[in-house]
Amino acid sequence: VEERVKTVPEDKRVRVYLESTPEGKNPLTSRTAIGSGHAANKLVEMAGGVNIAAGHLPLYLDTPIEYGEIQTEWVLSQNPDVIVGRAMGKGIRPYENENSSLLQSYDQEIRNLPGFDRVKAVQDGRVYIITNDYAVTPNYPSALLALAKWFYPELFQDVDPVAAHQEYVNMMGLDFDVRKRGAFTFHASDSA
Repeated sequence: VEERVKTVPEDKRVRVYLESTPEGKNPLTSRTAIGSGHAANKLVEMAGGVNIAAGHLPLYLDTPIEYGEIQTEWVLSQNPDVIVGRAMGKGIRPYENENSSLLQSYDQEIRNLPGFDRVKAVQDGRVYIITNDYAVTPNYPSALLALAKWFYPELFQDVDPVAAHQEYVNMMGLDFDVRKRGAFTFHASDSA
C-alpha cells in the first residue's frame, strides 16, 4: 500500500471525512469526528487519505488523540471526496452480525443528513462504513487494504481485502468464512 500510495501526488490525495458512530445529543447538526492521534486516522493516512478533521478537534480527555463533536455545517463547507464512518457501539459485532443492516442504517443516516446530498462524497457514492472491531484490531492490514481500494480503486484493482481478512482468520485458527458470515464493512454498491 505504501509503495502505491507514494505515486499519488499530495495535492491529488482524496480528502476524507472520518467519523465515528455519533455520540452527541443532536446527530443531525453535530457529528463525532476522528482526528490525529487515533488509530483509525492512522489507517486513513496509510491508505493515502487526508483526514479533513485532523487539526480541528479537541483532544480526548488527557490523551494526544483528537476526537469529538464537529458541526455538520463545517463538514458541508469542506465538501469531502470520501466519507468513512467507523461503526461501533451497541449491536455492532462484526463477527456475530448475520447481515449488514446496522451498517446500512448508519450509511443511510450519513447520506440523509441535511445538506449532505450536495456533498461530493455522497453524490459520487463514496460513503463507506467500517466496523471498529474490524479496523482497529490486529486485523488492521485487511482494513488498510479496504480503505486503500476505496480511496484509489484504479491503483488497487488487483487487491482483495476480503482474501487478506480470510488469511488473518485462518492464521488465527478459526473456522470462519468471512465471505459468508459476519458484517465488517458496508458500501451501498456492495448491496446492489
